Amino acid sequence: MPTSTSTDRQGLGPRAQDRPAIAPLPGRRTPGTAVGVTLSGDVDGQCRPVGRSPATLRAMIAVGQEHAISQEPLLAGTTLRPELASRLSFDEELHVMRNLVLLCDDAPGLGVEVACRIGFSSLGPLALTLLACGTARQAIGLALDVPPLTLTATHVGEIAGSNGSGYAFDTRALPEDVRAFALERDLALCTRLLLILTQDPAALRLEVPLEDRRITALADAALGVQVTAGCQGTLRIRASSLDVPLPSADPLTLPSLLASTYDLARHQATRVSWADRVEDLLAAKLRDPPAMTEIAHQLHLDVRTLRRRLRDEGTSYRELLDGRREARARELLGAGRNVTAVAAELGFHDAATFSRAFRRWSSHRPGQLVGVDRTD
Repeated sequence: MPTSTSTDRQGLGPRAQDRPAIAPLPGRRTPGTAVGVTLSGDVDGQCRPVGRSPATLRAMIAVGQEHAISQEPLLAGTTLRPELASRLSFDEELHVMRNLVLLCDDAPGLGVEVACRIGFSSLGPLALTLLACGTARQAIGLALDVPPLTLTATHVGEIAGSNGSGYAFDTRALPEDVRAFALERDLALCTRLLLILTQDPAALRLEVPLEDRRITALADAALGVQVTAGCQGTLRIRASSLDVPLPSADPLTLPSLLASTYDLARHQATRVSWADRVEDLLAAKLRDPPAMTEIAHQLHLDVRTLRRRLRDEGTSYRELLDGRREARARELLGAGRNVTAVAAELGFHDAATFSRAFRRWSSHRPGQLVGVDRTD
């Protein structure tokens, strides 16, 4: 898939013209991201992506509300607060996805409902760059090159020998209970986005290995695109339409937009340590911190594996908990909170226990820090 720029992509995948005919499956890696994220157990991949767009979270919450499901059960098992979320991990998105599917009895068309609530602008800067691309071939090549900026949960790859006219949506890396939902959602979402670019429903066709009711739901959402039963989730594009100039093409602006898009993708692909993930979970519940077993469960690991990975990073659950408590204690004490109140806020039984812990952390008495950050 040729592009009009020679931008260096620094590890975001081969240049479009050098990409093999079929994108390799990611093994146990999380689909839709450019870095390894394990879904369960002691498997490869010790880092997590910085995050994904909250657009899918907001869409799932909206669909849940239409099915009389409140936010609380949808977000159960996560530390997400939709009003504050600017990014979320794939694990968190997957958790909410599974909750929605379970609470709605995996209703056919549920994934389509979510896709219909995700607008083109949810892609952020990538949306502008896609609009500026010269052809559908170039736009699709860009999307495949920057998975950290896309919203798909399935792994999307070009079908061998299709010359860019066929794309498979692979669900094998996802838990079985959300595969139909994710396939519905991603096919509907990508089809609707391609229609914005090409404005030609007759140029697209979907093939899906789903039951009739799901096929009907996809057909209703696909705005005139043909949907048929097939052996694999596939989006096909008429070959003659791949290189037709897009109505929104902007060759003058495209090079700078491409450079900015690849820079953003590299930033989003930054890895986050296991220690960071544990700290995030602890910070949300310092008054009643989760035990290591609970944190391991939320991270889809066993305790022994989590302990080893923290040790490999030079830390431990206890050190991370103490560090978060000390940082929060300093913040509260500096703001003028008294020692007893801070002790309660951090889950200590009494002020004396907290004071001993604080002296162990910092070699200072907590009373010495009360009000030191206040400005008169």
